[in-house]
Amino acid sequence: RRACGSKMVRFRTERIPFVFSAAIVALLVYSGLLPVQDGKVFSCLCTKDSIKILEGKISSNPVKNMQKGFYTLDFSPFYAQDKNGGVYSASGSVKLLLKEEIVEAYFPGKLYSSAKENSILCEKGNNLFVSGKFSGKYFIAETSKNIATEKNIATFLVKIRSLSRLKFRRLMYYWKDAGGLFLALISGIREYTDTDLQNAFRTAGLSHILALSGMHLSLFSGLSRKISKKRLSEKTSLVLQFVSVLIFVWFAGLSPSLLRAFICNVILIICAAVKLNDIRMLDILSVSFLLHVSVCPKDIFSLAFMLSYGALAGILLFSDFFTLVSLKILPFGIASSFGASCAAQTFTSPIALRTIGNFSPIGIVATIFVSPLITIFIYAGLLIFFLSFVFPFAAPLGASIMNFLYNATKFFVMMFSRFPTFNIGGF
Repeated sequence: RRACGSKMVRFRTERIPFVFSAAIVALLVYSGLLPVQDGKVFSCLCTKDSIKILEGKISSNPVKNMQKGFYTLDFSPFYAQDKNGGVYSASGSVKLLLKEEIVEAYFPGKLYSSAKENSILCEKGNNLFVSGKFSGKYFIAETSKNIATEKNIATFLVKIRSLSRLKFRRLMYYWKDAGGLFLALISGIREYTDTDLQNAFRTAGLSHILALSGMHLSLFSGLSRKISKKRLSEKTSLVLQFVSVLIFVWFAGLSPSLLRAFICNVILIICAAVKLNDIRMLDILSVSFLLHVSVCPKDIFSLAFMLSYGALAGILLFSDFFTLVSLKILPFGIASSFGASCAAQTFTSPIALRTIGNFSPIGIVATIFVSPLITIFIYAGLLIFFLSFVFPFAAPLGASIMNFLYNATKFFVMMFSRFPTFNIGGF
């Protein structure tokens, strides 16, 4: 039986060509030989130009468009109404533009925070009635309102998530600039993150740190594992890891990079539960890629998707090589971080040059300094967030500590952002 079990493990991890399959799919898709059909294309018997009203569900977290004064979000319509009052069923997805005064009415410290008229609770999962018109691929909403939904467990969870994210905004507003960065790192909410700092992260080649991804998910999974493993059985510990990962993803919302991290984490947890230890991380990444493109095919052309998979693939393939080379001049701890950073850039730098037209070589070094600071910042924030509930009188001290860590992080990010970037113009 042991021999048979060993053969099964060896067969599953070495002979099934997950990596080969993922590489073939990527080659066919990105070369254009295999067209990707987006199953969420908007469809309605009524023409776009005649549509005046849409009713449907918010299907993504709203993202602020700084230049236009709007928030952009994905919207899944159920019904459409034309200018003559005709009602038609609709399906697919629409890019919806909502005015910031409508979305920000409940947000703390914003210009329109007291303007409750015509305001909505704008979070993923909420149903919405909007009136306006199409302009290209966008539907520009002039008026909007939340509409009642059937009461069940799903709608209850949507309501809890919406109110939790709103409450989290208000709590982090008390932390000022530190709260704005913590919001971005934990929930993907960037309205309160300093614009200059966001631009500095991008210029310094550190955009991946702000993007919700494996780094953030691993912190929660790792924290859950450390807390539970000493006191609970291994299976219970794995269940708690899965629950912590699921809660984080539920609260933050699934971006392409976070979905990649979630799939990989779930596969790792399943492998640990069934004692499947002889499995390569590259196989897991390949399975994640194949599952991801099957579930969300439109993600394959998003920059976040390409950078997320490219960075991890580069690390898994080339990290040891770059680490061995750098060990000749660097101590092991620094060489390991430097090697992983260099390896990640082997795929991400060509992607960045091809899509956005610039590449920041200093990001290789910047990651070594800023990534540990961000890890400390997140762990400190979670601890202080909890202690502030237990000991409210300690909240001012906690806010001061967070702003100290924020300023230390900002110093390094701004410093690295002053280094030159390689720019060729995007395609």
